[in-house]
Amino acid sequence: MKQLQISTEAKGDLADIWLYIAQDSERAADAIIDKIMQKFDELLANPGIGRARSELAPELRSISVGKYLIFYRSIPEYVEIVRVIHGARDIESLFE
Repeated sequence: MKQLQISTEAKGDLADIWLYIAQDSERAADAIIDKIMQKFDELLANPGIGRARSELAPELRSISVGKYLIFYRSIPEYVEIVRVIHGARDIESLFE
């Protein structure tokens, strides 16, 4: 099975997501992070399940988890999590 690599930006995204949601409920923050991590496991098992996003960056794919989008690349040796962001954000500006 491939290895998982999480970019520095994606780690920051996960921390920001947790902190934002935890303002209202730490339990809810934990739950969404758990769902995102479960999706990471799915991507390792089947990296082709996401939508191709070559308009944003070469070999980039995305998949949704609730209101969030996981942006990733599948490299032969690993799956790289590039960003995890809310779907309402200006996605194109993040990849310029």
